[in-house]
Amino acid sequence: MGWIKRNRSRYVIGSEGRAGTGLLAHALWSTGVLGRPEEYFNQPDLETYAAQWHVDVPRTESDSAGYIGAYNKASSTSNGVSGLKVMTGSLSTIGQLTGCEAAADPTEILLSLGISIIFLILRKDKVATAVSKWRAQQTGEFKRFQGRGAVSSAEIGLPSDETMQVLIDESHRADSYWSSLDSERISVHEFVYEDFSQDIEGTVAHIADQLGIRRAQIPSGARLPVRIRDERLEEFIADYKQRHSNDPPSPSSFPPATDPL
Repeated sequence: MGWIKRNRSRYVIGSEGRAGTGLLAHALWSTGVLGRPEEYFNQPDLETYAAQWHVDVPRTESDSAGYIGAYNKASSTSNGVSGLKVMTGSLSTIGQLTGCEAAADPTEILLSLGISIIFLILRKDKVATAVSKWRAQQTGEFKRFQGRGAVSSAEIGLPSDETMQVLIDESHRADSYWSSLDSERISVHEFVYEDFSQDIEGTVAHIADQLGIRRAQIPSGARLPVRIRDERLEEFIADYKQRHSNDPPSPSSFPPATDPL
């Protein structure tokens, strides 16, 4: 555990997605002292970041040194704290670029980047998670900021029960994968979306404390994503839960409250 403490300035926000990671990442970034977490290893974005950093697009471990070095610099604030946001699907990309893909183990993959602390974001409401993921995929709206025009979902219909089950199953598999992290080798701190989204300032303060950073605050007027509310899909969520209330329950799939998308 001593090794973890000595290297706790390198952290990752881990999640399956659609669990408030955008809000948390922007909040941490805004402090100026808690790193600059973003999805630097999201496969579709590698080319964009490589061009921005003036390095080659990485394909394998043999040509990834320039990109990883640029990521280390871009993800860090001046005090040396480095932040990264990783969705489940991006772990394989990291493994490919660091040479440990065959292990298919999230602990080994994160340690290969020198990361020793993870803030794992879980979302209890798997039905709302599934609908949020489906909506984002259909509309292309993954974040919403105050003052920006909202994207309507009126033209995209509703997800089928088959699609919902696929997405719910994916969510449970992602939770299971993250739960395989070895807490003896990497420090794991879990946050539940339904809780932390109600107290983002407190969550940032807790993370700062775990990183050993004092006086980390979200500045007044910081530009943070706002919750995406979609009344039509919230009604669908309530109806879906009612229609499937007698199904064999999966753990935490049907909490009583309907959360924002």
